[in-house]
Amino acid sequence: MQLSPSHQSGNLPNAPPKRVLVKFPGGARAPQQVLVQPKATASDLLQHLGLDTRHFVISKGSADTVFGGDEDLHSSLSDGDHLYVTSHVDAGL
Repeated sequence: MQLSPSHQSGNLPNAPPKRVLVKFPGGARAPQQVLVQPKATASDLLQHLGLDTRHFVISKGSADTVFGGDEDLHSSLSDGDHLYVTSHVDAGL
């Protein structure tokens, strides 16, 4: 499965795609390998996986590694990284 950016502006860098494994909570879905193209965002990945961007987030596995919706995944990842889909939780006061 290949993930391309939803909004392409100008020329994309000539960097090769990065292969990552996306894991889902509780084993609800089998892990999926995805090729992340330059400029692809966390929102692009969630939409590509058929998930609502308002209810899910992407991380590298810990709370301090959650990607913002418009954050460029390609520049933050290495080939072979694992990403985790988790439910978005609003913490109240």
